[in-house]
Amino acid sequence: MQLCEQTSVTLRYTSTQFSILHSITDCWRCGNTSLVIALLAAVLDREYEDAYDQNSEQPSVFANVELLNPEAACILRTEYPRYRPDYSQAQRQRVYMNHCSECGAKLGDFYLHNEPNAAFWPLDAVSAAELVMRRITTPLALLGDRTSANGRMIFDNATDYNEVRKTL
Repeated sequence: MQLCEQTSVTLRYTSTQFSILHSITDCWRCGNTSLVIALLAAVLDREYEDAYDQNSEQPSVFANVELLNPEAACILRTEYPRYRPDYSQAQRQRVYMNHCSECGAKLGDFYLHNEPNAAFWPLDAVSAAELVMRRITTPLALLGDRTSANGRMIFDNATDYNEVRKTL
């Protein structure tokens, strides 16, 4: 059994539960399609709000995740091994990031979150419905960035993971 991430750092965002968003993207290196994930919290705990976080009751998608609570880190390490900490040249630090399922290339968060119509930046309800959302009943605490102004649209329109599994 692998030891899960331990930290004494105060993790900025907390929620009693979270969701894992599934999407696909083409790898910049090999061109193959790869599963990518992002973390979403439907509601953030109010006690951790500050002047920059006025919308804690709006669903939030996260990127540039530096640290996670041990329970969430264990779930991701076990079930999504291609989403793991790695060194980001752009940020000059280790952050959680997706990796291509074929060639292992780093698929950085800017590429997935900050381009219109990217994996986690849907422009409308139809493209948000292409995301698959898996609800996790484990608490989430992280140090990272809230990224999506479309959190509500994603939360309201993403396809439920359990419905997808029934069709397989």
